[in-house]
Amino acid sequence: MDDAANEGKTTICFKHGEKKYKISSQIRVHGKINRIIGMECLPDVADPDGKFEGGQSVFVFDGLLGD
Repeated sequence: MDDAANEGKTTICFKHGEKKYKISSQIRVHGKINRIIGMECLPDVADPDGKFEGGQSVFVFDGLLGD
């Protein structure tokens, strides 16, 4: 996500079937990113280190930039 934001990308795509995405902490969406597609392939949100607090969202939108 950081690399995409630093390169000025506007879309993030999680490709279906190519990878298993394991999410263990919040993902910060920032920069010019305004679209996330392919969410049906995010099967595993785990909390092995106790980083997610009760009801905490997976994505955090912070410092978004316009055109």
